[in-house]
Amino acid sequence: MAKLFFISAKADTFNYSVNPILPKSLNDKGYFDYSVHTDQKIKFWFEINNNSDKTIVVKSSLNNGISDDNGRINYSFNHSKGLLKSDTPRLSSMILGDKEKFDRIKPHASKKNFFIIKTPQKNFNGDVLGGINNSIVENVNQPIHGAVKNLVNYSTTILLRHDDKISDINKLKLKDIRVKNNVIDIQMMNNQSKIFYGYKCLVKLMKDNKTVASEKTDKYSLVPNSFGHYKMNLFNVHSGKYNVRILVYNHKNKKIFNRDIYVKNSYQFLSTNKKNNDNKYLIILISIVMVTFFILVLFIIRYLKIFGG
Repeated sequence: MAKLFFISAKADTFNYSVNPILPKSLNDKGYFDYSVHTDQKIKFWFEINNNSDKTIVVKSSLNNGISDDNGRINYSFNHSKGLLKSDTPRLSSMILGDKEKFDRIKPHASKKNFFIIKTPQKNFNGDVLGGINNSIVENVNQPIHGAVKNLVNYSTTILLRHDDKISDINKLKLKDIRVKNNVIDIQMMNNQSKIFYGYKCLVKLMKDNKTVASEKTDKYSLVPNSFGHYKMNLFNVHSGKYNVRILVYNHKNKKIFNRDIYVKNSYQFLSTNKKNNDNKYLIILISIVMVTFFILVLFIIRYLKIFGG
C-alpha cells in the first residue's frame, strides 16, 4: 500500500516535536495503519519533546479527517465539515475518554500520552480515517484548559481498514463549480468508503480551446464519503464564458470533468456599481434643484401679485 502523506506541518519550528510511538511493522510508514475487526480496543501512543528553554503547553486532539481547500486531508479540526452520511463510522464515534488532552512539559523534557478507541460491535466496510493533531499553546500561564491560541500544528494519520482495496476513480464526482471574487471554487465528491489518494489534479480554465489559467497539485486526496473544495485564483481574466477542464489522474487511471462557467470580473463589477450609484446621485441632485427652482418661481409670482396689485 502506498504511503499516505497527510502530515500537515512539522512542529520543530517552535523547538518542540511530536512523534507517534509505532509498532516496528509501521516504522517505515510513519503513521498508524491497522486492519481492524469488531469490538476492538486500540491505543495510539505519542511522545512530545520540549527542546526549548521554556515550559510549554501542548494541546492534543483526536479528530476526523476532512478534505480541505487544497486537495489535501486535514486533521486540525474537530468538526464534520464536508463529511457525507455513511454506514461506515467516523473515528470520533469510537473515542473512549477525552478527545482533547493538554500536557505541560518542562524545558528539555518529554512526555508520553495516548488516545484510546473501540471499534463498533457491528461489522463495517471501508476505511475509517482520522488523526492526532498537536498544537503548542501560546500562553502557558493560563490554566491549562483555558489556553486558547494555537501556533503550529503537527498531525499524524490514523487509518483503520478491512482490506487493501484501492479507491475507484469512477466514484469521484464533480458536485459544483462556483465563481466569486475572482476565485473558482470546485467541489469534488468522493462517493465511496475508501480514501481517494495517490492522484494528481490539473485544472485548466479554457476559452476558444486555449488555456487561460491553470493550476496543478501532485497530491490530490479526499476523505471517504466526503466532498472537498479545490480553489483557483484568477488573475487578469476578462469577463466572459469559459470552460473549466479538470483532469484527475495517476499512472493507471484518469478521469476528465468539464463545466461551462461565466466569469464576472469583480473589479468591473465594482466599477459598474459605482457608475450606477453616481448616476443615481446625479438624478437626485437634479430633482432637488428643479423642485427648489419651482418653489422659488411660485414664491416670486405670489410676491408680485400681493405687492403689484
